[in-house]
Amino acid sequence: MAPDIGTDAAVVSSIEAGAEPVVYAGLLTRFPALLVDIVLIELVHIFFILVGSAAVALGLITGDMELAPLDLVLSLTAPIMLLYLFIFCSYFTFFHAKGGQTPGKMLFRIRVLSDTTLLTPLSAPQAFFRALLFTVSCFFFYFSILMVLLDKKKRTLHDLMVGSCVIKNRLRSG
Repeated sequence: MAPDIGTDAAVVSSIEAGAEPVVYAGLLTRFPALLVDIVLIELVHIFFILVGSAAVALGLITGDMELAPLDLVLSLTAPIMLLYLFIFCSYFTFFHAKGGQTPGKMLFRIRVLSDTTLLTPLSAPQAFFRALLFTVSCFFFYFSILMVLLDKKKRTLHDLMVGSCVIKNRLRSG
């Protein structure tokens, strides 16, 4: 079966002779899985922001802080953004290196694997750089994500750069 841009399942190769064909996951599966993961990441991020806000409020109430509220908000913007980047990269690094599946990917039955073997999850450095490169692609209007529509293995730029691919889980018979 030839890859079809309009569908989510393009069968393009197999792991070994006689094995089930590998089905690469396209945008219709990857995007909802990403949304689930973003919601989970945001819940953790919001928790840290609430704890930080409570600490700031306590400091303002007790008079231990001398910054004006606007100055305070501006001084906390960079740390909050860095915290989000840390949580985001840690989340994806952990799950992709552990077994290739985040909770969102588990829900949608897809996984990130090494593109060379299709049998092993990414190494921790690969998973980290994949997450970091994804965040960089977000600054460029998700251009690299649209590459899924052009690549026969439905890889993004960050997949190509770290040697990964996203496949649909194969059903085990038995």
